[in-house]
Amino acid sequence: MNKNMAWPIGITVFLVLFAGGLIGFLFYSTSLRFDLVEEDYYQKGLQYQDRIEQKKRTEALSQPLRWKVEAGNQLHLYFPEVARSNRVEGQIHLFRPSDARMDRKFPLNLTENAEQVLNLKGFSSGLWRVKIQWQIDGKDYYYEEAFTLN
Repeated sequence: MNKNMAWPIGITVFLVLFAGGLIGFLFYSTSLRFDLVEEDYYQKGLQYQDRIEQKKRTEALSQPLRWKVEAGNQLHLYFPEVARSNRVEGQIHLFRPSDARMDRKFPLNLTENAEQVLNLKGFSSGLWRVKIQWQIDGKDYYYEEAFTLN
């Protein structure tokens, strides 16, 4: 092989490998799944001030909303005393940041002691967020907390 032909062949091989690598990366990157934080994030952004006011109202309650995950993967929610004497409507959203397909929503269905228990069997372990939105006497409340399910 002639020494004068080594450079053009080397450059051509390099460019072909480089272009092949870019095309391979393009196919790989388009096959990846990614989830937005929420489906309707733009609309939620517009309602952000309302959410801040709901959180402040929740923090101003005389008793805080309490919760815990117990053995057997049960999520126990303990609502403030004011929820016992009033009709409460709302929703519990268990949000999985890494995969929106695992998100679950439950209607708020409190006992006479203002408690609710959710069975988390079948939920994958990892980071979850519990988002609770409820209404008492026309006032909206919101609570959000992260937890790790084992």
